[in-house]
Amino acid sequence: MQSAIKSLPETEEQVKSPPAGPEPSPSLDTILQSGTWNKKQKRLFHRASSWTLESGARGCQLFWVMLSTAPGGSSDNLRKDFKRLRRKVEQKFQVKLDVFSVSTHEGFGVLHMIWAIKSERAVWIPQAWLSETWEKLHGARIVWISRIKKNERSIKRVSRYMACQYLADQSLLERMSWSWWRSTVAIGKAWEIFSRETWRGICDVYTWIGENPFGRSITKREKYSAWEKLLTQGWCMLGRGAFYVVGRSIDVGYA
Repeated sequence: MQSAIKSLPETEEQVKSPPAGPEPSPSLDTILQSGTWNKKQKRLFHRASSWTLESGARGCQLFWVMLSTAPGGSSDNLRKDFKRLRRKVEQKFQVKLDVFSVSTHEGFGVLHMIWAIKSERAVWIPQAWLSETWEKLHGARIVWISRIKKNERSIKRVSRYMACQYLADQSLLERMSWSWWRSTVAIGKAWEIFSRETWRGICDVYTWIGENPFGRSITKREKYSAWEKLLTQGWCMLGRGAFYVVGRSIDVGYA
């Protein structure tokens, strides 16, 4: 957990200039090919960046949020009290709030989250209001909220930070979850289909009659790049395959 809690500026004029956040990260494919991350880190990073990219593509405003438990408090009520906070945020600001959440055993329990809010107007959630409300609900004042720019670099930077910071010690990770009902695609299932179809030979390495010695295998870089296009554009091309988002799943056709 951060030793110093950053906050958003208190004037709406500064919405377009949010805090810089963590250091810039390598691309998704570079990280997942590096071999330096364990399976849990890769899965967390992939799910967090995929969910956030898809939310941003739907026009959602994105926020990076941390909620703490007061010293001596119990982490057992973290998720229950967050549900209460979520309702208050939706009522106060007249929005629908989607969440990617990682709960950890740091200190007395911490929720690390990405909030996605779909709204025609700029949503402003003051640090002071969030801190005061969380203290009333959960007994802790320490919170952190920071707006995330809707570009791939910023989204991956936050996702990478979550994976590195909170999975360096796997025993700290308690649970990972995300809102799925308003997403245009069920990320976990869609990724399984996408990976399976890629493995089956859309890259022209294999044909219906066996291995093609003149084929070229698709790189992981190309695979992850196509996946990101699928999430943000609703379709992509990869090898001989054309993928489309259909009914929250994906379909594939071959040339």
